[in-house]
Amino acid sequence: MGGRWDASKGSTIFGTRSMPDGSFLMAGSPRVLPSAHSAMLVSDPIQCQEGDGLIIFRYWTSPMVRLRACVRRPSMGRRFDWCSDDVTVGDPGPAKITIPGSLQHTFEIVIEAYNFVLSAFGQEGGAAIIDDISYYSPAVYNCRTIAHRPPSTMWPSSLCATFSCGSMPNSSCLSSLGADWSLSSSSVLSHHLGIRHSLHGNYAFTRGPSTSSLIFSAFSLPSSALLEFCVYSASESGVLTVYSTAENTESRVELFHLPSSTGHNWSCNSVELASGTYKGIEFAVEGLENEWHSIGIDEISLIDPVTYQSICRR
Repeated sequence: MGGRWDASKGSTIFGTRSMPDGSFLMAGSPRVLPSAHSAMLVSDPIQCQEGDGLIIFRYWTSPMVRLRACVRRPSMGRRFDWCSDDVTVGDPGPAKITIPGSLQHTFEIVIEAYNFVLSAFGQEGGAAIIDDISYYSPAVYNCRTIAHRPPSTMWPSSLCATFSCGSMPNSSCLSSLGADWSLSSSSVLSHHLGIRHSLHGNYAFTRGPSTSSLIFSAFSLPSSALLEFCVYSASESGVLTVYSTAENTESRVELFHLPSSTGHNWSCNSVELASGTYKGIEFAVEGLENEWHSIGIDEISLIDPVTYQSICRR
């Protein structure tokens, strides 16, 4: 249908003075309906979807009316294969809904309005209006199978401040992480028990017989991440253990344990960090028998497990 409504009444009903441009689609009821009764806008059949699809539309809903997008096989009524959460961005949107992953069969997209249950202030039922609908997919014929990729996490900038010294850029940075560590970009100590070469520029190393730790201070993760690091140990006696300490606890949790030599090579590893707040991460070295035994550490960084890119690009 087309036309415009009274702006003042529209603001009262829909909570916005914005209106559709030209023609629009409207569904509603002048009386209270059971909450499951719905109006459905159904697309033409689509042969397939390659990877994630995206539906975008503007909408207006009266109080208590809900909108969602669903996927079904043709002519299956309300037997949906998938439905989004209710749209909550606020009238008039736009609503942007991701249909996750490839669909290798013919399907229909359904925009469903339901919950016409208002009974207050002399008003009953409700209304829903939709305008400017679009659907995007990389392909709708001869589709490849591509898994759904969740949206990337928005990582706080404070994370990068905490791990800014992970690539061992300079000695002052290293000294902020712990004592008994030195910086080098070439070989150190003996050819047999020392470190013969760097990984990428500077690295941190410690020698026996003392116990040494590198400690990264408190930080928070809104989502799980990978802690990546590289280690060089020519000593059979030296042990590297990585610990995390969560907020509101004094107990350390062991994340990684290297009990023996890596040969004369850098070995890069990663461990998962669950979402949450941490008091710190500790790289603890012990068991180096004397000053000729050493362990090197480099390239400590956080990795986004979805994109496998560094959270803090250098």
